[in-house]
Amino acid sequence: MMRSDATRSEQAGQFASASTNPGGSGSPSTISNYLARIGLTQFCGRSHLDARTSIRSLKSPGVPIVMKTSFRLLAALSVLFIANFVQAGDFVSQVVQASGSFTITVPGDRFLVIRNFTQVGPATVRGTVSATDRTGLSGTVLTTTIVDPSNLTSLEPVNDVVVSGPSTVTVTAGDTNCFITYRKGQD
Repeated sequence: MMRSDATRSEQAGQFASASTNPGGSGSPSTISNYLARIGLTQFCGRSHLDARTSIRSLKSPGVPIVMKTSFRLLAALSVLFIANFVQAGDFVSQVVQASGSFTITVPGDRFLVIRNFTQVGPATVRGTVSATDRTGLSGTVLTTTIVDPSNLTSLEPVNDVVVSGPSTVTVTAGDTNCFITYRKGQD
């Protein structure tokens, strides 16, 4: 015999008019009747649920303190391990002090992309990027763009360059600090 959804819902006590309890369908006696009907009162230990019982059931006094401490340590180590692999992109930014320099080695299966090479103005000597290939051939591939806030009438373009490996790239600052942004990519 097929019953309609309304009949089944009424027999299950889902309508307030079908509730025999004057408090309505959400009262503790209706909940305890429902729990008794589906056989959950044996697991609860009480005939009805209240907030205190729910909170006590969420606490786990059976878990030893060593296990809780181990879990916290494992969570902290996981965060540190994952943070080691997460970077803010592949680009590296570096400040080169006035009259300073550094070298970037580009292996044979990689290339170097320099996106930004700027220098604080006013400057008289510009910074340079020189590349030397494996045969010893060397050349200047990029000079700095001077950024001078006092001279906004003549703005310079910010150029970028790609250097293929194997090569050695030397970045030399001018007479003021320089800022370079680069990344190594794979062929």
